[in-house]
Amino acid sequence: MLPVVSAMIMPSRMAEGSVPAWQIAVALGVNVVGAFLLVRFAARLYERTLMRTERKIGFGEAMRLSE
Repeated sequence: MLPVVSAMIMPSRMAEGSVPAWQIAVALGVNVVGAFLLVRFAARLYERTLMRTERKIGFGEAMRLSE
């Protein structure tokens, strides 16, 4: 059910025919939510670090910055 792994393994399990429908739905839902959260995190990190031209900042400092 892990986002990255299920996208690669679930199709092969479905081809075997041994996957209940609820597992397919959960894997799909987890992948969608994981992708959404990853994009939001990457956008926030991009805004806080790369969009600043004053000086170079580290990851920890970027996460502490307010918007």
